[in-house]
Amino acid sequence: MSPCPRRLLLLSILLVVLLLATKWMTMLKVVTHRFFTIVTATVIINTSTRGGKWRRWEGGRGKDVVGEEEV
Repeated sequence: MSPCPRRLLLLSILLVVLLLATKWMTMLKVVTHRFFTIVTATVIINTSTRGGKWRRWEGGRGKDVVGEEEV
């Protein structure tokens, strides 16, 4: 195999790998954006509908906790 077709083959493989990597990065960006949007919305809904209190899971039952004080 002469050097020119070998270089052409390597360049085409590199181009395909770069295109796939770009596609994967775009897909990863979309997935992470959706994930953080869902998490943020869930946190906002949970805190706003419960008067700003967090529900912490302890001992198999949920407790309303403000700081370290049980409510």
